[in-house]
Amino acid sequence: MKLINKSNNELRRLLHLSSSINSKKPHRMSRVLLLDKTNFDNSISKSFSLLKERSFVASNLSGLHYLLPLATRSLTKLISIIDQEMEAIGCEKMILPTLGHSGLLKISGKLPDHQQDVFIFKDRHGQDLFLTPTHEEMFCYWLSKEKIFEKQLPIYLYQIASKYRDEARPRSGLLRGKEFMMKDLYSFDATEADSQNSYNRVCQSYQNIFDRLEINVIKVQADPGAIGGNHSHEYHLISDIGEDTIHLCSNCNQGFSEEYIEKQQSNQSKYCDSCNCDLQAKQSIEVGHAFYLATRYTQPFRCFYRSKTNNYSLLQMGSYGLGVTRILASCAEILSTPRQLKWPKQIAPFHVTVIPPKMNSKESNVNQLAEDLAQQLAKYTNADVVIDDRSELTIGYRQVVSKCLGIPVNIIVGKKAQQEIPLFEFSYYRQNHRLDNDKVETIKKDLSLSEIMEEIKLLFPINDEN
Repeated sequence: MKLINKSNNELRRLLHLSSSINSKKPHRMSRVLLLDKTNFDNSISKSFSLLKERSFVASNLSGLHYLLPLATRSLTKLISIIDQEMEAIGCEKMILPTLGHSGLLKISGKLPDHQQDVFIFKDRHGQDLFLTPTHEEMFCYWLSKEKIFEKQLPIYLYQIASKYRDEARPRSGLLRGKEFMMKDLYSFDATEADSQNSYNRVCQSYQNIFDRLEINVIKVQADPGAIGGNHSHEYHLISDIGEDTIHLCSNCNQGFSEEYIEKQQSNQSKYCDSCNCDLQAKQSIEVGHAFYLATRYTQPFRCFYRSKTNNYSLLQMGSYGLGVTRILASCAEILSTPRQLKWPKQIAPFHVTVIPPKMNSKESNVNQLAEDLAQQLAKYTNADVVIDDRSELTIGYRQVVSKCLGIPVNIIVGKKAQQEIPLFEFSYYRQNHRLDNDKVETIKKDLSLSEIMEEIKLLFPINDEN
């Protein structure tokens, strides 16, 4: 009865319910790690040069890179989107060992094909270990030791973790390295039909991820290659820096990987499997792959489930990968200008920069207004807000920094903020759906506080958690 007499505010406190959308505070640019970089070198790739120049990454050895705080912010937002879409189809997240016994690769038969690409070494006891490039063997070895019942199926298990590949020629920065972040998902079903349904569901979830990022990823039929299985699909972004080639049909929009074409068609001419029309070759970056494996791994590892009739049958399996750091770098490669990073707005390191007047300027009397604006945006919207509190620097310089980091919204608190009804200079770069670098445009207008709040709520809706 005492609770009933409490005020609404007290009830919210007791029930951990805020009267606002969240209790976030704006970040401060003075606390963001921005390193002094003056040498711009685009000989590696545009994206990697920009990421190094703008304090997102640093290099260690060839193919090994530091992800600095700004890159980690963007990566965390990308992972959040992936997690949401994985959860939406019933996937469960877990963490597997990075090290595996190389005997697992012998059981699957992959060792001869992968020996040059896999880091293999001995521990102090003489055991042969390897750093995992994928986890098909690790999952099947584990599940073969467990009791799996038909009523538990389908099982969708995934992780997002570092993977390793002994690349002969690491290049293009994060696009091809020896260590990289990957999301790998494995599905286990009772029948081929169920497994194909799972395959289709995961492929659709991948499309949902790319749609949320508003990037034009093309799904193509692919050759399963050394991973194996009955069939597979790859996901590609068109890019001149891409090391892959895909073949697209302008008539029916079907796409095929180069390896698929070489395997399926023996003659020199390349025709569409669906409509027999000519295909156009495009350079591309592969950012995802799906494999329908059937019993390719469950059979050698004797990975069974127990049916409702108490019979034992092999699990039907699928394997699905997303190159998480490669997606991040690909977005930067495709969307950025030669001097400014551009991101899908959902994964920009910050969504909004508020820029107060310069110290001791004629407008410095509205500094507190800038602080209040940043506080209100952080508290009542879903935007990730930073205030550039380095007031010893000019507004123009700080605006350039914000744009170079790829922060989509800039709000300048300047002369018009001194008016009776304060106005703020509001600008953002807008990307049309199915992003094209030529279609990135900057929108600029003067808005009141209430209008800014509405704009930000439209750009970063509450249901778009990132």
